[in-house]
Formats: sequence, structure tokens, C-alpha cells
Amino acid sequence: MHFPDYRGGSLVNLMSSIAAASGTRTRYPQLKALRAKELDHRNVVLLLVDGLGYEFARANATLLAPHLRGSMTSVFPSTTAACVTSLLTGEAPQQHGITGWFMHARELAGVTVPLHCAPRVGNATFAQLGIPLERVYGAAPLALRMKREAYAIIGEDLLASPYNDAFLRGSKALAYTTPDGLFRQVRRAVTSSRRRKYVYAYWPMLDALGHAFGCGSDVFRDHFRALEARISRLIASLAGTDTLLIVTGDHGMVDAGRHDVVWVHEHPQLEDALTLPLCGEPRAAYCYVRPARAKAFEGYVRAQLSHACTLVRSDALIARGAFGLGKAHPLLAHRVGDYVLLMKGSHIVRNVVLGEAPVWHRGNHGGVSREEMLVPLIVARA
Repeated sequence: MHFPDYRGGSLVNLMSSIAAASGTRTRYPQLKALRAKELDHRNVVLLLVDGLGYEFARANATLLAPHLRGSMTSVFPSTTAACVTSLLTGEAPQQHGITGWFMHARELAGVTVPLHCAPRVGNATFAQLGIPLERVYGAAPLALRMKREAYAIIGEDLLASPYNDAFLRGSKALAYTTPDGLFRQVRRAVTSSRRRKYVYAYWPMLDALGHAFGCGSDVFRDHFRALEARISRLIASLAGTDTLLIVTGDHGMVDAGRHDVVWVHEHPQLEDALTLPLCGEPRAAYCYVRPARAKAFEGYVRAQLSHACTLVRSDALIARGAFGLGKAHPLLAHRVGDYVLLMKGSHIVRNVVLGEAPVWHRGNHGGVSREEMLVPLIVARA
């Protein structure tokens, strides 16, 4: 198992380095492999390629290979909801409190989808329900404290969302609709003035293709190679602008077959012990267990599912610092359940609630394998 290195080797620490180079501080130490003094450039650009893991980049990068310095860890769980929030706030999940795709929010009396700012079942957003997002999420955008001009470059279909409204505050938002549009907007931001700037750009399509086709597919590799060529052209086009470009991912992926899925409804004894649907991720699932069924739950998982997962108490993961260091979000313990199923090999675990169709993804993430947890540190100067 590979857990985050919040003491100097994670994406959270990368943001501490960027923050220090932008006139502010966070509670976490700087990234050992890229400290603030190396970020003393007029423009610092962070390009996040959703789904780009270190092992994949190391095996497939050609044009970017000379700029690949090594790896960093993601956060836990190794998933977009938790990681992107860490990049936008400079805090680990321990502080910002977003713990996966599905999250039990006790204060909202149900299971939610944090990136959608909405309940798991139903279409009403928190804002439509009159619930202030700051009452749910525990950290403010890092851009609000930066002594640099901040830009955020996001796909047009994602930009106008309650999540981005909350976490992109302090940044000038620029939208794009195509891959070429993304890089045009990066150049536009960099060349907009001679002021010191921080530019965050997000590309989601690699992750989407990984879910649909798998990270071992030709579709996934071909998309990365096309993206790599565009990044190389971007570096060349920014020559003379005093720009440092950092490229990384929020997590890697592992591929699963249909036979690798543990469907909760096929295990009645497991399902009977739960008080809520599984939360978190298919590769790291939070289990809320009836106290009277706890022993039976533990026994069933260890006897029947040990080939597919490791059972860990949630409080033990908090104690070992899996979610971060220091003072925790006041509701963190409530958001990670009583137990966590950490999936082995290529296994995933899923359940279905009324109104949902069974979902199976070829590519998955959220767990603690090397493939999921390690992301690349690609650094290029222009």
C-alpha cells in the first residue's frame, strides 16, 4: 500500500511551494523536489491532466520525458474530488473535508456528490436548497491569498458549476471547448501582462477515456501522445515569457474487468450490516456499519472478501495521517465511516441505490496502489 507523503512528497506540498513563491503560506511543508526558490518566475503554470499517473507517464512519455523529474503522491483517497480541492485550497482532505465521489454529510442528512454540490439522489444543488457551501466545505481558495494574479482555465461545460463558483474565487476564469482552446487560453493568460501570475489549467478527458476504455487501451495512450505534443508546442510558444510550466495528474488508474467487481447486493450479509450505501470510491469504500453487526461484518469481509480487499478501521487511517496532518475538519470522522475497504489488485466494490443503473468503469482510481497514488512531476522552463 502506498499512502500520501504529506511531509514533503505530495501534491499538497507542491501547492505549498507554489504558495510560498506567490507571497503566502500553507500549513504543509514545501515539496522537497520543487521548492519555492525554483518557482521565482514571472509566470507559474500548473497544468493538471486528470488521470495521469506516474507509472503510465514514465512508460509512455517521449516528448516530455526530458522534463520528468520523478513522482509525487496524490492525496487519500486518490481521486479528483479530494485532490482537486487540495490543489485549489492548499489543504489536505484532513482540513477541507472532501473525502470522495460519494460523501456522507451528516449535517445534510444524507449521501452527497461533492463535485456536484448535490445529494446523491435528486437534482437539487445545495445552493438551490439554500445551503451555503462554506457550511459544508472547510477551506477557502488559495488564490484569494496569493500575491500574484491568478487565472483558472476550465472547460466551458464545467466552469459554471457551484463547485467552481466556490473554489475558483480569487481567480480570473477562462473557458475553452477544445484541446487547442485550452492551450490558447494558457498563452493568453501568460501574455496578458508583465505582472507575476499563477495559472491553473485543468484537462479532464484523459480520465474520462480511462474510465470508458481503460488506461491500458490504445485510445488512452493515443490521447496522451496527442496531448503531449500540444504541451511540447506550448513550451516552445512560451519561450521568452519567463514561465515555469508544471504538469502533473491528480491520480493514476488501474483497469478492472467485469469479474473484478464486488457487487454489494450479491452479498446479503454484507449489505445487511450497512446503515448507509457505500461512500468514497470503488477502490476505497467507506462503510457505515450497524454497531450490533460490526463483528459479523468484520468476520464476513475477512472470510469471504479477503481476496478482493483489506479491511481497515477508518479511525486508524485518520490516526496514521492518510487524510493529512494536523487539526482535522470537525466532521472528517463522520465522512469516512467506520471501516474502509481498500481494494486489492484490480478489484472494485460498488452498490446501487434506487433510481440508479449499475455502473462499471474499465479504469478506476481512489485506492492506494502505486499506480493510483503516484503522479508525475514534469517541470519545464520557457
